[in-house]
Amino acid sequence: MIEFINNRNCTSARTPSPLFIRGWLILLLMIFVYISMQGMYDRPYSSDEISDIFIAKGHSLKEVLGFSLLETHPPLGHILRHYWLMISEDIWFTRTQALMFGIALILLYYRIGKILAGPFTGLCFAGLVAFSQGIIIQSYIVRSYTIFLFFLSLSFYFYMRWQTFPSLKKLCAYGFFAILACLTHFSGLFSIFAIAAYETIRLYVRKARTSQQVQWIIANGLVGIVAIITYHMWQDINAAFSFATFHAAYDGQRKISPTDLFLAAAFYPLLVSSYILPTGKAIFICASTLPLAATRNKQLRSFFILSCVALAIGMLLVASGTYNALASRRSLWIFPFIIIPTGWAFAECCIWANSTLAKKRPFPLLQLISLLILLTGWASYNEKDRFSDATINGDIWEYSHTISAQALKAISLYLSSRKNHDLIVAKRSDVLLITPPGKNPYHYMEHSELNEQTFVTMPYYQSTLVFNPSYYTPPNALDILHLPSTQNALTSADTLIFLTTSWAESPIINLILCPALDKKIISFPATEPGHIFTVDEIYNTPAILLIASKKNLLEQVVSPIGKAHSCYNADGYGKR
Repeated sequence: MIEFINNRNCTSARTPSPLFIRGWLILLLMIFVYISMQGMYDRPYSSDEISDIFIAKGHSLKEVLGFSLLETHPPLGHILRHYWLMISEDIWFTRTQALMFGIALILLYYRIGKILAGPFTGLCFAGLVAFSQGIIIQSYIVRSYTIFLFFLSLSFYFYMRWQTFPSLKKLCAYGFFAILACLTHFSGLFSIFAIAAYETIRLYVRKARTSQQVQWIIANGLVGIVAIITYHMWQDINAAFSFATFHAAYDGQRKISPTDLFLAAAFYPLLVSSYILPTGKAIFICASTLPLAATRNKQLRSFFILSCVALAIGMLLVASGTYNALASRRSLWIFPFIIIPTGWAFAECCIWANSTLAKKRPFPLLQLISLLILLTGWASYNEKDRFSDATINGDIWEYSHTISAQALKAISLYLSSRKNHDLIVAKRSDVLLITPPGKNPYHYMEHSELNEQTFVTMPYYQSTLVFNPSYYTPPNALDILHLPSTQNALTSADTLIFLTTSWAESPIINLILCPALDKKIISFPATEPGHIFTVDEIYNTPAILLIASKKNLLEQVVSPIGKAHSCYNADGYGKR
């Protein structure tokens, strides 16, 4: 029997059976789980994942909260993970937490679409979420983004219900889940601000009851107060930063010009859709033209206006350099504003086409559209170029530079064989990757150190490891030669070992390229003995160990200001 699409605005089509809808929904969930589980086993932990695990592995809730202050994100995700890890610490189980919230997210958006316009619209919503590139990536890593999106989407769901049938209970639910979202990731405040601003104006224009307007303002005011207080508690130590200063901190030559920011803001809708939607750019461009043909649907038009408000806020944040999150996980705060209008417009188009064709002869459009969703989903899974080279801090760049488990094991074995007169120097992100079993680097960090160029010492088997506890301040590894915090460890050391993974900062590049330094270089993957590296090779090598004599380094290479003039060109890099 041929099934047809059902919608409140399309009375000529017959209702698809519940069994048919459930079958497609189960199939979407199965494919989503299958795709996500491929990444669970194939990829080792990244430094960000290990950081979140170390924070969650505090001995008590108080310790977890203390560790979370050393990060830039609020603590709710770490708290939930703390109790999740009490069940098991196996890699598959640890990553399953994000997958569970990803599955719940698909079901939630099916429910949203079904309430708005019927089961087929819900299926379109579920399909877009199931094959969202961002959701697939975030569902197989140990991060809090699917948790954040679930709470944010729940707040959006109750806002939608309150907008249709206002009640204090629904408004309280909206505020509660909005607070949970902001306690998981600070960018939730951008979403709540967009909703609050739009709905406040809409209520005023429609001359809603004064009590309703006051309740709305109070609810959003409470959410804003909680979010701002939490932001102050966590960000006053780490300091609010833009990605422009973040990149400049790691490499003075990678600065983002005003022109770059303007172009990024201009293409912001396309860039975020390339991360959020399956084959996002094409679907977003098509769906963005549909409101012109759907003006009779007031609620759909309302959601498109709200999405435009959110996109405008995102563009302003990018243009000002405040929050330059484009095709990356940090752009997920705009997820509901992309999925709901796009999925709804997509379903409306299918319903219109089906009703038009059904006047002439029965047509199995539902099956064809469902197949199209699956095909675009697989295409999105296999799509490699997501503007990753042209965007700022794309996830593809980050995870393509994740060092392999074999290389990490080789590095750990080598470093564990070093003696007590060796001093290992590494960035904080590198330390997280090579921390010995049973140790937690967060036990050696203090809040007062985060805004200073201070290094922390930590026992590493027989040797000593030093690292900068701050995640975002310039990690100049040669500062260890001048700071009081590591003088005792430096005095007792004979050999210095510099470790760099993922990306190398300028001081390490200079030491690797410096001909005056008597050194040994071990790279992963290995190179021929005596291989002379170039700057590009250093950037593209997953991990490098540089072993040098402390005496040679101090007496012949490093000047009193931490820079050897004989090893540098005018551009700041070592002579080649």
